[in-house]
Amino acid sequence: SNKTRKLTIVFPDIDELGDTQRKQTKWCGFSLLAGLALLDSVCFIEVAPVLKTGNTEASWITQSNKEYKYPWFDAGLTGEAQIVQVSDTGVDTENCYFRDGEGGVPKNGVVDKSRRKVVQYDPFVDDSDYKWGHGTHVCGTIIGQKSSDGINAEVGMADGVAKGAKLAFFDIGHSDGSLSVPRNVDDMFNPGKNAGARLHSASWGSSSNSYGSQANRFDEYIYENDDFLIVVAAGNSGGGNTPNSVGEPATAKNIIAVGATQSANADLTSSMNEVPSQDYIASFSSRGPTKDGRIKPDLLAPGQWILSAGARPDEPGACDPPIRPSANARVDGVLSIQGTSMATPVVSGTAALVRQYFSEGFYPNGIKGNGTSEKNPSAALVKGILMNGAQDVVGVDNTLTVTEVSTYDNNMGFGRISLTDSLLLPGASSIETRVHDRVQITNKSTKTYSIKIDKQNDCNANEFSSTLVWTDPPASSGCAHCLINDLDLYVDLTKEGTNETIRYYPNGLSGRDDTNNVERVRLPANDGDNFTMTVEGRNLATSDQNYALVYTGCFGGTNAIISEVIAPPDNKTRNIIIGVACGMGGAALIGGLGYYFWQKKKS
Repeated sequence: SNKTRKLTIVFPDIDELGDTQRKQTKWCGFSLLAGLALLDSVCFIEVAPVLKTGNTEASWITQSNKEYKYPWFDAGLTGEAQIVQVSDTGVDTENCYFRDGEGGVPKNGVVDKSRRKVVQYDPFVDDSDYKWGHGTHVCGTIIGQKSSDGINAEVGMADGVAKGAKLAFFDIGHSDGSLSVPRNVDDMFNPGKNAGARLHSASWGSSSNSYGSQANRFDEYIYENDDFLIVVAAGNSGGGNTPNSVGEPATAKNIIAVGATQSANADLTSSMNEVPSQDYIASFSSRGPTKDGRIKPDLLAPGQWILSAGARPDEPGACDPPIRPSANARVDGVLSIQGTSMATPVVSGTAALVRQYFSEGFYPNGIKGNGTSEKNPSAALVKGILMNGAQDVVGVDNTLTVTEVSTYDNNMGFGRISLTDSLLLPGASSIETRVHDRVQITNKSTKTYSIKIDKQNDCNANEFSSTLVWTDPPASSGCAHCLINDLDLYVDLTKEGTNETIRYYPNGLSGRDDTNNVERVRLPANDGDNFTMTVEGRNLATSDQNYALVYTGCFGGTNAIISEVIAPPDNKTRNIIIGVACGMGGAALIGGLGYYFWQKKKS
């Protein structure tokens, strides 16, 4: 069978060499790479990206968008029984937001689910975080919950978005803040999955806008583990409205790439827009599209000045100061910093709340135990719910000017996450949601879903929104067209009292989308309107493809009638387009100092 193996070639930093050495190293390196590229056994050569790290306010913004209203917490949706894995610089497990009354957390990779917050600490690089470290802040935003004694929970000024959830941590950080990630990402994701995590939060990335080997591996892992969703920071290179600045692995297809908006109230500085601040994108937030033209970022969340746990390894038990600090402050055991690294855990924590919603039977009526319990929703479904409910923002705050944005553009993608617009919760939202998960479709076949708008039961939603998401097979590194299985969503609207039907296409297009593996149609909806959604297996490279379909609106409560029609394939010839072929006697050469060299290996 054919397998691949990877060789990493590292060149010295030419900026640190003398003139003669610089010239010799440059020409020697390019000659070596050019020679390798001519070998038939070489699949591809690519630059090895340098990886870098890129809530009180965040919680109410994502839950209700009403100041200090936390309806999901009030309903008991705090992330209970959910475990989130994080890869980052480290965690100060003695900070009061992670402290455990049973004593120090073992840092040997062993799983102990009885622990208050940290159920696993895998010391891949080391077993600690540095002072005011990146990882402690990120983890606090997701699962942090204050407890001075490590036993009894208290209300903290920096409690996490999913404060009832627990943490499986994978340490990839050195004491200087640099990162080392396993060459085989399975070695990073599998420990968390074995600990019970079905969400991974990665607040780090590179400056490469291409679909590289790391994006490929992230997509492959989700494709092979369809319940495991990875959330990745888009990057902080968007200053000056720079396009194509989203960095790998946020360029992967099956993950959620997160951009940053401003936060609110105490998290604001004097130069930031005040009302409503959360509807302005932070100027640093990286922009899309990817090099192959896909929409990025996928979602936005508050990330400009987020207060969270602050690492103080020299002060065990460090906790809240007497007065909540302002933006960009570091006091006692809390820290305020900014970046898409801070927005990413907001989305990860919100995804944990969505998983709890399904596992505890809140779906579809929003009442615990009153609906269908789904213990293990797919990654595509969780992603689809968040992207279906995401809302538009006003613009990019460039301090002195505001750049206008539009839905699906390179600035905001699908918009800012909003649980109010994603799932029904009585008293907090009236929108009704219907989902279809792990639906299998074959090439050229179609599945059709029809539903009528019915605004009884005090439903007042004025829109119908439908989103199709599928976990696509991984593409080849360097692909110019990275979509492997092309599915299509289109929506036909027949307005009440008319016989006229109008077809709408996804993502703001006037025709089908053959580039993205997320497709959304959002339309105004009036009582009596009929919507028909069609999912088509347009062009599949595999025998079949699973998908998740999410739609929201007013559907008449539990009496909603949903008709489903399945049409078989038409057996026409398939035209399959798959990324970039390998082993064709050459490879694309990308400039840089470090390269991945992939070679076919027979065994």
